[in-house]
Amino acid sequence: MTNGQDTHELRGSERNALLRDLGAADYAWLANHLEEVSLGAGALLVRENTPPSHVYFPQTGIVSLVALFSDGSSVEVGTIGCEGMVGLPVFLQTESTPHRTMVQVDAALRRLPIEIFEDALQALPELDRILRRFTDAYLFQVSQTAACNRMHDLGQRAARWLLMTHDRVRADTFALTHEFLAMMLGVRRAGVSEAAAELQRRGAIRYSRGRVTITDRGVLEQASCECYAAVRARFDSMLHGSAHGAAHVAAS
Repeated sequence: MTNGQDTHELRGSERNALLRDLGAADYAWLANHLEEVSLGAGALLVRENTPPSHVYFPQTGIVSLVALFSDGSSVEVGTIGCEGMVGLPVFLQTESTPHRTMVQVDAALRRLPIEIFEDALQALPELDRILRRFTDAYLFQVSQTAACNRMHDLGQRAARWLLMTHDRVRADTFALTHEFLAMMLGVRRAGVSEAAAELQRRGAIRYSRGRVTITDRGVLEQASCECYAAVRARFDSMLHGSAHGAAHVAAS
């Protein structure tokens, strides 16, 4: 629980776009129930086909939804960072998702128990409206990723993934192994190594000992397919279309 001063300080440091977009009174209501957690890359948030116990609002880092297959392979179907909420099946009133939900890049998150979240949707109509806009943008991301995986080569997809990660972590250097990127893209490690080597040769990134540094974002954008720009535009539109979003985009 928080007092009024704590709530004011919490909102002032808020990095999640959805929470930040709430009015002061609604945010104060929600802040009384928010719990802060920090999790490392690979941490499991929700197991596939299992009802979740919480919804999560990332502050930093990235969460991935991963589809699993009977042969043991997997591929990332969606990512969520500080622009969104982990737990859309709860918002959509479904009990679970067939996808595994895991931390992709070390994350600080604020979470709500499911029961409190459901109460919040009844008490805070603005939260419902904000989450509807996020759901639209997130589903566009998922469908665009599916199309991208079919239409574009590995180098373009790797560049798209790195750009999306760069946007969310807000840092030029972050932890990333070839094994993890291969799992996210649903390809063999050797293919990822070749794609990363080409991006490094072009001066877009520098990779060493499980950490990647974006050295020239412009080159990385040139290497990506159009899917990155399409998804970015959709999320920017979601924020600009809200009552407070435009100012938050400018401040991000």
